[in-house]
Amino acid sequence: MLLISGDLMTEKYTTVRRAFLIRLGHILKGIFVLIYPTFIATRDNLAELPFGYDLIHGNKEDGWNGNIVTRRFWDGQGWWPSYLGVVWDELSFMKKWRLGYQWCAIRNPAWNVRYLPSASTSVDTIDVLRYLLSGNCDRVDKESQDNLFYDFEFLNSDGVHYGYYRHTRIYSLPEVRIGSYILIKGGARYLHRRWGLKVYPQYFGGKVPLYKQRSVPIYQFEILILKG
Repeated sequence: MLLISGDLMTEKYTTVRRAFLIRLGHILKGIFVLIYPTFIATRDNLAELPFGYDLIHGNKEDGWNGNIVTRRFWDGQGWWPSYLGVVWDELSFMKKWRLGYQWCAIRNPAWNVRYLPSASTSVDTIDVLRYLLSGNCDRVDKESQDNLFYDFEFLNSDGVHYGYYRHTRIYSLPEVRIGSYILIKGGARYLHRRWGLKVYPQYFGGKVPLYKQRSVPIYQFEILILKG
């Protein structure tokens, strides 16, 4: 196992606090200043936010509202139907504006912090000196019906970093059929956790995709109910 010194541990938690404060500052600012820019961008179907707001509140990977060209490979609907079941083209103008406003005021600045060297670190394999993966998987899979986990550790010029993932079955229910016409769908409940640095172990040893080459600390806690 890699060892982490006291100095590196102090720097690690300084980076976590710095990332949190920068995120919070941009989120609070965006809540107030983005109402008009997002209205214009929604009305004119713009690919980027106007007035210079795209740098912090835009998103080069997903689009400023999660539904710009870079994400339209999901049936032309961007991020929303794949993750939230929202069919973008069926929404009213005001619903599109509200969802886009929430997306770029809250979600985008939280993720764009990864581009700031003072609050993030490189996870590009060309910058990684060595890494260690233990567990039974190398990627996040929320749809898996198996218990999954990994502990990931890597060293780059900023120091030692860790990423952890747990996907644990709590219980499951079978399908039940009563007679010829009544079918009660089964399902499973999972506890999904991810913390430490947001990493993508499946890419280490190869090429990390564009927009995933830097990362920030995260904590993700979800209870998932999957249909049988």
